[in-house]
Amino acid sequence: MKKYRGAQMTKKEYLKTGYVIKKRISIQEAILEEYKANLDNLKAINYSKDKLQGGHVQDDTLIIKKLNKIFEVEEKIKKLYDELTIFQDKVSEGIKTLNNYTEQQIITFRYFNNYPWEKIAEKIGYSKAQTYRLHGQALENLKISLNEIE
Repeated sequence: MKKYRGAQMTKKEYLKTGYVIKKRISIQEAILEEYKANLDNLKAINYSKDKLQGGHVQDDTLIIKKLNKIFEVEEKIKKLYDELTIFQDKVSEGIKTLNNYTEQQIITFRYFNNYPWEKIAEKIGYSKAQTYRLHGQALENLKISLNEIE
């Protein structure tokens, strides 16, 4: 099992990794949108209008810094999406090991779609209590390696 803050990570904790990665992506996308919105307020040098000789010449340092920040955040988002894809591929392989279609649905709805228990129960046609029980069985039957995501 994968070590998690000094303790062994359970399958359930590992499966929640996808949710955490999606949250991190969402946060970075919000930051990116804010940087882009702030970029609209900056003005670049217009060489066709601005004086090129004498007087004060506008400096593009601020716009370059902002653009670099945007590129950095876009790179973070790309890496997070790559991490999410690797994670989802690994979990998909584990889901294929489940013989019970209902168990496959529960794991998919919960850890890929991030559905609440009520919605999962409704989709599979069971009560919430039965869904919890089936989820526990699905976790026991799920064959997944809990190694670090590279």
